[in-house]
Amino acid sequence: MEISKIFDWYSGDYEGENSVEKVLARFGPETYREFLEEGGYRIRHQSYHWGLNDQGETGADYRHNFLRALF
Repeated sequence: MEISKIFDWYSGDYEGENSVEKVLARFGPETYREFLEEGGYRIRHQSYHWGLNDQGETGADYRHNFLRALF
């Protein structure tokens, strides 16, 4: 499983009942719910694309969305 680097930077916010795995199982796409609830998958963090929120030329070609990155 590859997820946003933001989950790594704010890892302290994703512990216990709010673990990354539980957040993914709760908010991930319905079609992957069973897989996400089972767990046991490895998580890797993607490189962060700094143009994501850039309204200028740097962000103009950003085409990678969160859910496509997950699956």
